[in-house]
Amino acid sequence: MGSSLSTHRADVRDRGEWPVWGGVIAGSIAAVVAALVSLPLRSPDDALLNSATVMVATVIAGVVAGLLWRALANRARRWLIFAVLWALGFVLAVLFAVAGETQLDRMVSFTVPLAAIVFPLIGVLTVILARWGIASRWWVTAAVLVIAIGVGVGLSGRGDEQSGRLELPPRASVSIPSQPYRLGYQVRLEEGSPRILNLTLGDLEVHT
Repeated sequence: MGSSLSTHRADVRDRGEWPVWGGVIAGSIAAVVAALVSLPLRSPDDALLNSATVMVATVIAGVVAGLLWRALANRARRWLIFAVLWALGFVLAVLFAVAGETQLDRMVSFTVPLAAIVFPLIGVLTVILARWGIASRWWVTAAVLVIAIGVGVGLSGRGDEQSGRLELPPRASVSIPSQPYRLGYQVRLEEGSPRILNLTLGDLEVHT
């Protein structure tokens, strides 16, 4: 089993392909796009579905696409099989969103648009990048992945506005009694016999 797997990897390298690394790069690029697209969308749960978790799921999808493309290396209709299986993955994502709608509101409206962008983008980029020599350089893959992580984590908690316009908080209301009241104070003078001096400031009327 181990020898056949090593032979398969060698065959892929002999073809000048690096599908897994290409999938990681494709997933990282798609993760940046998905993180930006997710900002105006209303998340069902900000702690569960935000730009960071969208980034992680998209990168994982890229890895899966790379593994799938490599597994189909010796198939005659490689492109067709990959396209069908990848489209099936999109259908499963949609079904998962529909099932999640029973537990979380706006699950479909948040997940399906992102899946509609992520799946085609990863599918096309994985096939292209797998044959591109730049995918064989680990530092390129690492750099793109770090950028995706930075964008996903950096944008986490932002966006998800409930309205499309800026709004000020409601003005605080102050209740002032409508009845007039009297302001005054008393001064005690202690020169000789105690006397009380009453000073009246008058009536102050305030009406709402």
